[in-house]
Amino acid sequence: MGDLLAIADPDGYDYASLARYQAPTDAIDSYTRAIDFFESFPVDAQPAVVLRQSYGSRSLVRMRFGNFPRALEDADEAIRLGDETGPSFLVRATAHAQLKHRDEAVADLERALQIEGRTDFTLGVKARLRSVWRDYSGATETLEEQVKLFPQNAQAKDMPGLLRAANGDGLGHLTTGGLKILKDELLRAVSGRKTETR
Repeated sequence: MGDLLAIADPDGYDYASLARYQAPTDAIDSYTRAIDFFESFPVDAQPAVVLRQSYGSRSLVRMRFGNFPRALEDADEAIRLGDETGPSFLVRATAHAQLKHRDEAVADLERALQIEGRTDFTLGVKARLRSVWRDYSGATETLEEQVKLFPQNAQAKDMPGLLRAANGDGLGHLTTGGLKILKDELLRAVSGRKTETR
């Protein structure tokens, strides 16, 4: 992609690559510049791979800011441009879940599982989505499957205890790692979350 930009952009900026090393708000600006730049090409000359990667990456950054409507728009565009990968469907599923579009989230999650299979990552996302829906027993079940299939995932081992606690089963199931995660989440909630306006 850098070669394409060096040829077409007189400044030689590779905005999308640069975005990986920037603060999130600056990264959104860089991905937006890359998208605008490539969409200025004639339709038959637009590099679809670069565009869908830029939309997909911007979607992830927007998710980190909690801007789920805009993250969903970008994920939709990445998939429309041909990004038929498991992670793209997982990002869109997560955005749908946060926006309370349960049926769409389930459909995207199932599509991601068809593409990727039952990987450590897909099971982790499935568990997180279930917890977003307050389906703590389903999330615990998914996490226990994840720990069984991927015992090297230390964080997954901590999560069932957290979910049991969230489901009202007390704190007795928490591991040391689970207590640290709970503390970090409480500190994040107290300090507030940054918001994106773009």
